[in-house]
Amino acid sequence: MNKAFNKYGLPLLIVIIGGWLIRLLNQYLNNGVILTVIIALLLFAFGISIQPKRRYKTWLKKLLIAFIFIYLILFDLGYFRFRFLVQVFDWLAIEQLEFNLLYLFLGWLFFD
Repeated sequence: MNKAFNKYGLPLLIVIIGGWLIRLLNQYLNNGVILTVIIALLLFAFGISIQPKRRYKTWLKKLLIAFIFIYLILFDLGYFRFRFLVQVFDWLAIEQLEFNLLYLFLGWLFFD
């Protein structure tokens, strides 16, 4: 039961509660910063929950992923934009959907 919940129930619970929380905050908050950060954190948590193995406990990889995650949030909010990285993202046509997929991928990669 516990293994089935961790594999199927926890990701589904994150999606349901996350969708409810985003809808609730979208009605009452006009601040896009808080909503963007919460969406990124929910996608990261969903990525962690779908990772079936938690084998490596290396702190350097987790620290690097955390720095990349924080930088992508700040880049998405428009705070830190390096010209070279903006050109690369424009060339690769990375938009909001791709940022959301990157947040999800970083969450999945956190325990890989």
